[in-house]
Amino acid sequence: MLWSTAKRVIKVIEQVQGMIDGQDRYPVFDVYLHSTFAHCVGKMMATRAHRLWIVDTAGGPPVGVISLTDVMAIVKRFA
Repeated sequence: MLWSTAKRVIKVIEQVQGMIDGQDRYPVFDVYLHSTFAHCVGKMMATRAHRLWIVDTAGGPPVGVISLTDVMAIVKRFA
């Protein structure tokens, strides 16, 4: 770890802490499969999240993910 970047060291520490106590260090935000694109963008802006998990039902397993990169690609296509 001595020659690693600070970012890498922090990531390793967070992973180890997560394995010890089983807790995520960052909040997880989700939207429903039937949510509109506008709703997804609005939630990203409100939560300042970089990605949202797409779920079929409340508390259900993720069926996908929408990221800030995906949003920017769509916006760029229509700009």
